[in-house]
Amino acid sequence: MVRWSAVPMLLMGMASLAGCTAYREVTVDSVENVRLAGMDAQGMALRVDVRVNNPNRYRIRVHEPELDLYLNDTRIGTAVLDTPLTVPAQSTSTVRIPLHARVEGGPLLVMGLGMLLGDRPVLRAEGTVGARAGLVRKRVPIRLEAPLQR
Repeated sequence: MVRWSAVPMLLMGMASLAGCTAYREVTVDSVENVRLAGMDAQGMALRVDVRVNNPNRYRIRVHEPELDLYLNDTRIGTAVLDTPLTVPAQSTSTVRIPLHARVEGGPLLVMGLGMLLGDRPVLRAEGTVGARAGLVRKRVPIRLEAPLQR
């Protein structure tokens, strides 16, 4: 049986816990490297290294990207994560993002392999990614652009 005098203390305790878990924005400080890891008829394997600052006291899990990929301003398809991704708590660190680009509209060779062989092709990713910390979920807009290294 809960006594009425205990209810205000319980509510104050819950409010103080909620204040401790306030979310602060996770920022992508820079794109350090975008590398082509492999190609096949269905798409490309990419490795993207980004410098991420997570000021929160908890790690952030990244999932379900909805990213459109562009190579030299030509849309080449959508990106999926190869493996789950976690951003460490209270840190500024380089996070390696393993992506697979599913090429749409025909084989990669038909779409212009010449773009990959030209002068420093630029890869751009635009869309949103899902972020999760415990039971809290959020969709975060993202736009990354960097020269593609082979």
